Amino acid sequence: MASGLYSRNVAVLSLHGDLETIPDGRRVGGGPCALVQRGTLVHGTCILQKIATTRTPIDPDAPHRLLLTGGRSVDVRILKHSLTACGPEIVRFEGEGRL
Repeated sequence: MASGLYSRNVAVLSLHGDLETIPDGRRVGGGPCALVQRGTLVHGTCILQKIATTRTPIDPDAPHRLLLTGGRSVDVRILKHSLTACGPEIVRFEGEGRL
């Protein structure tokens, strides 16, 4: 390829997840999550609320844990927190770990 671009096949794992604060375990929100494993990093998004009128208070500098259906979890840092125009509140995150 002359452009230097390449394509990687990446599996996306879709599960329900609950986002909580560390170390107190306060639930921030939860819902459908899409996760990708890239090396030792987990990247993903989670819908905190399907319909939100205001943003959930989240400290992006504080550590969080994503608890997944089936008992798996990964400690994550918040990359982006947004309230979309069509309703859902979405959090993008990444963390060190294995799915």
